[in-house]
Amino acid sequence: MIELASQNDLFAEYSGNYRHKVDPSHRVALPACWRLDGWPQSFVVARWPICEEGTVAEKQHLLVLTPERWRAVYATLTTQSISDPKAAALSREIGSAYARLTLDKVGRLPLVDWLARDAAIEGEALLLGLVNRFEIWNPKRYAEFQAESKRLASEAYKQIAL
Repeated sequence: MIELASQNDLFAEYSGNYRHKVDPSHRVALPACWRLDGWPQSFVVARWPICEEGTVAEKQHLLVLTPERWRAVYATLTTQSISDPKAAALSREIGSAYARLTLDKVGRLPLVDWLARDAAIEGEALLLGLVNRFEIWNPKRYAEFQAESKRLASEAYKQIAL
């Protein structure tokens, strides 16, 4: 018989993919299995990826980080030299492209208008689990990107020992 871990042994992890409606106020419900007691209720939501202007609109989506994952990103950004122009550019791009958001009482993430607009999140959203973080996509954009994502995953699998 397989014994399940107690809820106290669990840590926030995000798996699976889910399609959820997005209301006119840009609120999207997180799956119930991503909202267990003790799991994060607040997140850093960033426009992603960061690429050259005009080259990535079809891949633009939202990257959602837990406070724990955000602290690691923050530590990396804030330890870079302030006189390094590339580090400053990266901090500028990330700093101007995220918002701290908190789930409402029914488990919806209220996306700010500019994040929803930039990622073309309207009417319906696709939520993809990435183990310690998740992404929110326009379903049509993800369908167009999915073949490239599978190719990249195959390349990474060959390089990473699991």
